[in-house]
Amino acid sequence: MSFWSSSCSGARRTAKESALSGIPSGRFAQAAGNPSEVHSWLARATDLGAVSIGVEASSIDPMQAELCGISLALAPNEACYVPLAHRKSGDGGSGGLFEGGLAPDQIEERTALDILRPLLENPGVLKVGHNIKFAWQMFSLRGIETTSYDDVMLQSYVLDAGRSNQVPDHRLGRGD
Repeated sequence: MSFWSSSCSGARRTAKESALSGIPSGRFAQAAGNPSEVHSWLARATDLGAVSIGVEASSIDPMQAELCGISLALAPNEACYVPLAHRKSGDGGSGGLFEGGLAPDQIEERTALDILRPLLENPGVLKVGHNIKFAWQMFSLRGIETTSYDDVMLQSYVLDAGRSNQVPDHRLGRGD
């Protein structure tokens, strides 16, 4: 899963506000809430030949998880988030806490995956991510066979197998 902090069931703002609220300060990103915005990011990723990718899901179990959103990064300070299944907060009453329905400004999952498929299946574009095996499983369960990918978590393990975990130091509060 990626550094985007909102979850599918807990978003209280619009999908764009939720997606952008999790970005560390000093970073630039945008929410791509319509297909034309996603197409422009994919065209640039194809031109560059590489893209960093992450998925946001409702569970750490890819077999049961709902796909909430996909993040793409092309260069430092150049990233986007494609919101798919963020929900408005419920009133906490008889409707329940998470019964608010889908938040606005999102792309339907099937539409987003149809747009992303050519990039994900393109062997000429390297897809890089942390724990990309999770993203690979999420996409595979939806009929997409991701090609040409590198997992920085596995690379970290190969370089320092004795380390107690392979989570980046900044996620653990160590370092900047």
